[in-house]
Amino acid sequence: MLGSFLFFRMSTNRVMLIGMGLAFVGSLAIGAGDFHVSGQALLGDALSFLGMVAVSIHMLTGKHLREHLSAFVYKFWVFAIAATSLALYNVVNAIPFTGYAPREWGLFLLLAIVPKLFGHYLFNWLLKYINATAVSMTVLGKP
Repeated sequence: MLGSFLFFRMSTNRVMLIGMGLAFVGSLAIGAGDFHVSGQALLGDALSFLGMVAVSIHMLTGKHLREHLSAFVYKFWVFAIAATSLALYNVVNAIPFTGYAPREWGLFLLLAIVPKLFGHYLFNWLLKYINATAVSMTVLGKP
């Protein structure tokens, strides 16, 4: 919401504020179940915060780029960069690319089709037509 206002001068309406409030309350309810002050809990909180920053940057950048690019071209580059980053991560950490059971390959395929093509592609298509704040709040519904 802050990024949309600062970069695009987009205002927020009452429905969006209510939705963001509900998302915040839901996040508190989920987070309260494992509230601890320990190294692992703080690491998880830090990673969650960095994930939120990454999604925000992705949505704001996507909002800007989708004004000039088709959803297909934009997502092609997003998926290519993500795949390259994950491949480099696997190489650096010596995680194998092969040797998985057929069941796992099926799960990988489903993860590629359902959340990526139907979820992320839809989110980024919507960025051209809807406020980035509204689209980013829908990401909370993915789980």
